[in-house]
Amino acid sequence: MVEFEPGVEDHGKSITCRAENPNVTGLYVEKSWKIDVVYPPIVSLNLGSTLSPEDIKEGDDVYFECHIRANPPWSKLTWIHDVCIILSVN
Repeated sequence: MVEFEPGVEDHGKSITCRAENPNVTGLYVEKSWKIDVVYPPIVSLNLGSTLSPEDIKEGDDVYFECHIRANPPWSKLTWIHDVCIILSVN
């Protein structure tokens, strides 16, 4: 028996099970399927890509970029007091 615990990085990849007999050359049976890994949102929040932290001064406009990876895909993004909240749909 082989055990495999897929991670986020395995989502969308294929896995194959193959059986062959070394005494019978060239004959084998295999089955493949695509892995669907369900995982909660992974969020990264960054200062806007065109902004330089060293050049920001009081009164300047700034923006943030919220990058989200999730499966199932996220459906709503809400900003609350500098916090990024993601709600996923099933």
